Amino acid sequence: MKKIHKRKRMQGHIVIDQLAQQSRFAPVSSVVKLILVLGLIVTTMLVTNPFFGLVMAVVMGVITVVIGGIPLRKYLRVMLVPAGFILISCLAIAFEFSIEKIGILAVPFPSGYLLMTKETALKALFVCAKSVGSVSCLYAYSLSTPMSKIIHGLRQLKVPEVMISLMYLMYRYIFVLLETYQGMKVAAESRMGYAHYWKSIRTTGLVYRNLLVKSYEHAMHNFDAMESRCFDGQVKFLSKEKAKRKSKNGRCKCEFK
Repeated sequence: MKKIHKRKRMQGHIVIDQLAQQSRFAPVSSVVKLILVLGLIVTTMLVTNPFFGLVMAVVMGVITVVIGGIPLRKYLRVMLVPAGFILISCLAIAFEFSIEKIGILAVPFPSGYLLMTKETALKALFVCAKSVGSVSCLYAYSLSTPMSKIIHGLRQLKVPEVMISLMYLMYRYIFVLLETYQGMKVAAESRMGYAHYWKSIRTTGLVYRNLLVKSYEHAMHNFDAMESRCFDGQVKFLSKEKAKRKSKNGRCKCEFK
């Protein structure tokens, strides 16, 4: 019973932030890591060789898992989400519609064919390699830096406060909505809402409709709660203090990290 309760409680937590706190790279300065990752992403986008992106993805994965100490199974599970979007985008680039049967692959379609030519295949491979490499660099940073340190690093780089606040609130509400959706899905399953195919489609539509309503309710209630706590448009976190050096009178001067 305790294991089941623990599993349900873990589903609502921010998994990426938990993995970031467990990483061996967590104590490293967030600003240094951010500058390095941005440089690698820009390099991946500028290099014309598509295999550079694939090599970058492998290298960043090895660094994150082997050196950073992130479990391989959890890393692959996190990477599955962007991989799905990348695959769909690359398929859309690789295929084009034509009334003539040409190219290296032709799928019959009403009034024509879905074609894959050599040019579209190379373009899709090029985009896929760059996307995978860039996403791997981004995940290497997010899986080694907790959100509080990311915000602290962005403030040091003088990013506008409105962008930082919106970024954190969007990041947080993804997991709030996910937890709400999981609760609705469990409630629907307990009422045999997925008994057969057509009933499961109807149940899914009802769950998504209720999720939209709940998202508005959560947003209004949380905004009222933030205003009641004197929210001024900035999301602030406490920073750890570390001893920098001793002053002339023998006392330690401290700075925020």
